[in-house]
Amino acid sequence: MNQQFGDFLKDVGHYKANDGQAFVQTSKYIQRMVESVDLMLKKLGVTDLAGALPAPFDALPELKARIEVKLLPIRGQKPPFDKLPDDDRWLAG
Repeated sequence: MNQQFGDFLKDVGHYKANDGQAFVQTSKYIQRMVESVDLMLKKLGVTDLAGALPAPFDALPELKARIEVKLLPIRGQKPPFDKLPDDDRWLAG
């Protein structure tokens, strides 16, 4: 989790001139941090996150799903984003 947070901060600084690009490019690190929290909670015996966590952590499953569906395809240039110029891809996020 620490490495993902460090990489997240590095990319935020690297792409600070373009908020959309920073948002899309850092999405994989955010997803990995959410997965880390999920794994830690499972190690603690929390198997169902719904209602088990205080805000804002109760939204982790939804956040993870939204990242996987909306941001990672843009970052990975998957269809339909593979044909868009970069500037248009960053706006799609």
